[in-house]
Amino acid sequence: MLLPCDAACVAWDVCSDDPLPGLKELPNYTMNVNGALDADVRKDNLHGIADRPISCLLGLGERATTMFKEFNVSTIRDLSEWSLYKKASAIATLANIEEAGAREAPCILNIDGAVTEEYEVKSLKEIVDAPVTALQGVGESAAEALAIHHVDTVRKLAEFKYCAWATALITLAEAENTKSPAEKTQETLLKRLA
Repeated sequence: MLLPCDAACVAWDVCSDDPLPGLKELPNYTMNVNGALDADVRKDNLHGIADRPISCLLGLGERATTMFKEFNVSTIRDLSEWSLYKKASAIATLANIEEAGAREAPCILNIDGAVTEEYEVKSLKEIVDAPVTALQGVGESAAEALAIHHVDTVRKLAEFKYCAWATALITLAEAENTKSPAEKTQETLLKRLA
């Protein structure tokens, strides 16, 4: 019976101490996300980090965990998908390109489902600088909880670093190769045999 290495040698008609001629050593990765994570989770892969509690983000503790329970956010993945952050971020992004007084009529463009009635007719530039309670779903108690983290406007929610970190971690987790070095080597062998 041939072992994978033997099969590779037979297929290439080579047998040597180097079962993968020309294959470079696996890279010695140097990237890290230490500035966003508590020390005890820094060795996890991005997929593992995604389902960790938000308290693993450097600087978020029990107080934040309690606050985010009000928003049904408990993991880093939840924080990256938090609809209030996404709406605030979208408003802030589009406020930067909004042209004052340039709305063309007739136009039904609106974000009524994202903001309270008082802000439905306001410009994005006005909304982004409005209190965070301008967003639907943020009542007074939630606003007080966010204020503890210095988040008191829609813009500050859009810029909340913990949400940005969570979003970045989850986005890059989708690009992470979670195969072990042995699995990577086997995959390379199989590609060469094909």
